[in-house]
Amino acid sequence: MWDRWTGRVTDLESLAENLRLFFERKEFNAASEERGKNEYRIVAIQKKTADESKSLLRINVTIRGEPSDFRIEFSSSADSRPFSRFANLSALIGAGIFALRELKSTEKSEKLEKEFWKYVDEAVDLSERQKTEE
Repeated sequence: MWDRWTGRVTDLESLAENLRLFFERKEFNAASEERGKNEYRIVAIQKKTADESKSLLRINVTIRGEPSDFRIEFSSSADSRPFSRFANLSALIGAGIFALRELKSTEKSEKLEKEFWKYVDEAVDLSERQKTEE
C-alpha cells in the first residue's frame, strides 16, 4: 500500500528516522538508509520470540519525492505468502498448520500497517510544525 502527501513541507530524513524508531518500539530490528536524492528506505524485521516456530514479519518502507510532494510505500512479507492463497486445499492435504500460521502473520501485518499509517500522519504533522517554526 502507498500514500502520497502534497503541499506539506516535511524533512524526509527526519521522517525516515521517526519511522525506523516506530518499528523498533514495535519489537523489530530496523535500519534506514538514504538511497539517492530524496529517497529513503526502512527495512524492519520482527525480533525472534520465545516461540521460534512463528514466522517473522519483514517490512519494507520507501519514502521518495520532494519535501513538499512525497510518497510512502509499505510492503510486508505477509503480502506474498503462498499457503494463504490455497488455504482450503492445503488443509485437505495436511498442511493446514502452515496456512494457519500464515493467516495469523497476515493478521498481525494488517494490524501493524494500520498503526503505521496512523503514526505516519502524526509524524508528518509534527515534522511540518517543526519546519514552520524554523
